[in-house]
Amino acid sequence: MLEKIQEFVCCYQSIFMCLWFSSPHFLSDVVKLGGILMTLLAAWYLGYLFAALLAKKTITPMADLQDIGRKPVLRAPVPKRQKCDHWSPCSPGSYAYRILSGGGKGKLAKICFEDELLISEEKGNVGRGINIAIVNYKTGKVTSTKFFDMWEGDHSGEMMTFIKNAPEESLLLMVTHDDGSTRLKNDTKKLVEELGSKEIWNMKFRSSWAFIAAKGFKLPDDIQKEKVRFILFSLNVCLYIRYNLQVQISCVSYNNCSLFSKPQLHKTSSLMCHHSLLRIWAIYSTDFYHTSTKPSVHKFQKSPAILESFSFKMSNLTCCTETSIFFWKNKFQRFLK
Repeated sequence: MLEKIQEFVCCYQSIFMCLWFSSPHFLSDVVKLGGILMTLLAAWYLGYLFAALLAKKTITPMADLQDIGRKPVLRAPVPKRQKCDHWSPCSPGSYAYRILSGGGKGKLAKICFEDELLISEEKGNVGRGINIAIVNYKTGKVTSTKFFDMWEGDHSGEMMTFIKNAPEESLLLMVTHDDGSTRLKNDTKKLVEELGSKEIWNMKFRSSWAFIAAKGFKLPDDIQKEKVRFILFSLNVCLYIRYNLQVQISCVSYNNCSLFSKPQLHKTSSLMCHHSLLRIWAIYSTDFYHTSTKPSVHKFQKSPAILESFSFKMSNLTCCTETSIFFWKNKFQRFLK
């Protein structure tokens, strides 16, 4: 092995000596080449030193250089959460509240006051009918909460007593979930009207209603005190679909809920039609009852005036096909005979 290395060195020396004596410019070329190599080595070292001394964050990546010609995109900052999930804060010296009506099985009513849930599914104190929360206006603390079922039982008198027993200088926040009008009596409606309601007499079956009132003082005129979405049978919508609407009022603003789109209406046309017809019939009939999960029209008490009115309302349901309307009309005509 040592002999091979010696042979290589001798060969290299012979080649170098031949080039030295054969070309007069060989020495100058070697000097130039050495200068170039030294320059490259110095440039590499200076670049390495420069990169090590600079902070990493100050070096602009190539991706950022490519975006220089693009227009800057302005992004809005994430809004800060306000009391009761408002988008903007209430003015100083005012209470923040939100009254949200129920909108179906999965959307129960809520009453929030000063970022505290007074009535909600989480607290377990929300129910079918009219939900009421009483708040002390001076302290902002809740006095009592209760709901009154307006579909089963006679709770209209209890609701009237509950409102009358509210202390002076109290805020009364009311909201519906499911049905809040079927068994609501006129004397209770009159009491709510005296508190400032303008829509209590216009409420229909499963109307979505939210209302705030004051007892012993007057609320400012520039706030929204009441909002309602009616379920009128002359409208071309179905009961169960319209029932999914919600209303809410607050110190700042409220969200308007839109109706379901036409494709969504057609998805459940047959089932919605039959159930809507039976629900309308239940409202018009004073002696409504059924004993099975699929009630039949023949189980309702006969009343020609009610049936004729029901037949007219039936024709205004857009979720019913012409075949369904024809079937039900013939069924009611035979029932009237």
